[in-house]
Amino acid sequence: MLALIWSSAFIALNYTTITDSFSRPTNLQHAEIDLAAVFYPAPAPPPINYIKILTPSNQSSWTTNSSHAITWIKNSSISYVNLYLDAEWYYVFTIVTGLPNTGSYNWSIPSPLATRNNYKIEIADYANTSCAGWSPDFTINDTANYLTITNPTSLSTWIAGSSYLIEWTTNISAPDVTLELYDNNSYVSEIGYTMLNTGSYYWSIPAGLYTSSTYEILLYCGYIYYPSYSSSNFTIIGNSNPITVTSPSIDSSWNVGSSYYIEWTTHTDISYVDISLYDSGGYVLTIATHWSTPVTFYPASINGNYNAYNDYQWKVPSFLSTTSNYQIKIADSSNSSSYALSPDFTIRRSVNAIDGYNIILICAIVVGVLGLGVHLKKAFISRK
Repeated sequence: MLALIWSSAFIALNYTTITDSFSRPTNLQHAEIDLAAVFYPAPAPPPINYIKILTPSNQSSWTTNSSHAITWIKNSSISYVNLYLDAEWYYVFTIVTGLPNTGSYNWSIPSPLATRNNYKIEIADYANTSCAGWSPDFTINDTANYLTITNPTSLSTWIAGSSYLIEWTTNISAPDVTLELYDNNSYVSEIGYTMLNTGSYYWSIPAGLYTSSTYEILLYCGYIYYPSYSSSNFTIIGNSNPITVTSPSIDSSWNVGSSYYIEWTTHTDISYVDISLYDSGGYVLTIATHWSTPVTFYPASINGNYNAYNDYQWKVPSFLSTTSNYQIKIADSSNSSSYALSPDFTIRRSVNAIDGYNIILICAIVVGVLGLGVHLKKAFISRK
């Protein structure tokens, strides 16, 4: 399931910035996940263990809400030590500071704590934290179910373009949650990021989503990563049209003489499209034919489905008249019956977009008005 993806993924833990093993804030109880740090390599491990840790070993597998002895070889020159929990050489949180150097400490492992197999215990001289040592990688398991999604269920069938209530229960007092959509264990899109942990969220499903019965919703919250899923896969019935025009929208108002991006999504592998302008359902002009544009975002195929985002920059011709009934038509060049129309949008003539014909007309009017003024002036003078 999805948990396997995240257990193998590299997630850096920090509070505000990534800290290496030599700089440990001692006033933090927990760490935050920095998802952006997934793409950064872990720092090189320190070369020397000045203090040798005996337990945990690389065979240790500990569980939250239980107690285990951390032991090390005592150095008589060190009076007090600090203990930290690390993961992938990154700081997670402080276990204890200013501990008398007795060679052992009975640690009650807190919960919640993400299950990982690459935790380390770090020990450092309280007076000189550069004098430190690290345990081998070991495992901590947290088996408690802190987050449970109650809706959608395995019986849920939702329709793309409609809104539905996602519901969950949690016994974590985290202030916010993040929701993500997956299909067949593959990431599809973010639903909501750092939203208030109210137990529910109305989700407007994007109209461009494809049909699949293997969708899952991932919910996590707080400072540590806690995945939870719908009770089983659920279904979203998507847009059967392989093309969705995303710009212009119903609120678009474009000026003649200016350039705008026509944008669309293809949900199947369409290589070329034809782009046309319509007004009140009637053809006006061809914008582009057999157009193949670079794909700005093209995720991997998911169950044979695609989500390719394309655009075309169009300079609106100056001869078009003002109306709010224009539509953009995007059609598959190899299959003209496969097409999509944008909502009605507006093209208008602006003061800054006056074509040559209107310039001549305005000049003629100005000259005529001036000529009429001169004529009237002469007539007035002659009467005197």
